[in-house]
Amino acid sequence: MHLSTHNWMRAEPLETTLKRIKRFGFESIEISGEPQQYKVEDTRRLLDQHGIRCWGTVTLQLGDRNLAAKDTAQRARSVEYVKSVVQMAADLGGEIVTVVPATVGKVVPEGKPEEEWAWVVAALKEVYALSERVGVRLALEPLNRFETYFLNRADQAVALAEAVGPHCGVCLDAFHLNIEEADMFAAIRAAKGRL
Repeated sequence: MHLSTHNWMRAEPLETTLKRIKRFGFESIEISGEPQQYKVEDTRRLLDQHGIRCWGTVTLQLGDRNLAAKDTAQRARSVEYVKSVVQMAADLGGEIVTVVPATVGKVVPEGKPEEEWAWVVAALKEVYALSERVGVRLALEPLNRFETYFLNRADQAVALAEAVGPHCGVCLDAFHLNIEEADMFAAIRAAKGRL
């Protein structure tokens, strides 16, 4: 079994996290999606030193980051941010970038559902083109309705991945599935081709 974890919820130096997870038997880590915090050479050295590989990264769609934003400039900045996370993953040897498309904590939409869907698909297609070039897979993660209004269920994530591209995947979190899915096991089985 392959054990991996993330570091985005830990307010500590990456080296501290790596030492602990190595001791507990983890093999890889999903690096926090803040590229300006990680110098690639230093991060690679730490990963190598502790025998942990970069599994990938996760976008932190906080504040102004929102692929579903009505404002085109805000969306463009958000696309550039997600692309920087994809590039960081590639530079660190990562395989996957988990993407939450809309701002976490934003529960009121700015546009009509079909408008926002089109905005997100267009934004993700731009990011997807980079991910294909650098060999990193996108994995779209639905969150529960208390954290975002956009993309809450596994079937929505699969539909969005299908709209983006053939190698776009989904990332299903049991915490969110347990809140949003009538049958989380059926949701996982239905997404099996994109997991």
